[in-house]
Amino acid sequence: MPLAASLSLLKTGLTGLAVVALAGFVLIHIVWYIRPSDVKTMDDLQARLTGGKPTIVEWYSNL
Repeated sequence: MPLAASLSLLKTGLTGLAVVALAGFVLIHIVWYIRPSDVKTMDDLQARLTGGKPTIVEWYSNL
């Protein structure tokens, strides 16, 4: 097999691997990070914040 054909095959394989890795990353991100909050009311939030356990508050805005 000539060197040029080997390099072309390697380039195609690496491109395919990169596409698969990117698709896997996007899928994991969608499954793991994008979900609605289980806090439904302000009273529920207040109860969770003053319940005695450590709390992480994450806020996101498109502004």
